[in-house]
Amino acid sequence: MIPLPPNPLFSSAATVERWHRLFADASTELVGKFNDFHVVNPALYDRIKSKAAEARATGRNKYSMWVIINVLRWDQEIVCNGDDFKISNDFIALYARMLVWDDPGYDGFFSIKQMNPERSVGKQSRYLEGNCNVG
Repeated sequence: MIPLPPNPLFSSAATVERWHRLFADASTELVGKFNDFHVVNPALYDRIKSKAAEARATGRNKYSMWVIINVLRWDQEIVCNGDDFKISNDFIALYARMLVWDDPGYDGFFSIKQMNPERSVGKQSRYLEGNCNVG
């Protein structure tokens, strides 16, 4: 989940700055919808972390969360012949940020660009874990 802003009284200045760099420009509505989606789809984040680790293990120093999400879409829909993997493209930036927050070793691996604070999720997202085991 996207963490709440750290309290500057109890957190280091570096932690507060890092949170602001990663999450301050995301709209409250988008973060709320993302967190709701993440709570019911924790396996998706595990698969994202696995794919990111695979990409980093190749020696790359930069990679794209868009590619990772689209590989997972391919795996679910084509390789597994499963139901559509519906995830709002608006969540992709938040998955990259959450991964950088959870593992600072990914800082700089994904480009973190400013988000449009007016952005909200327009389409329904859905992730269905099937019986197909891929990457």
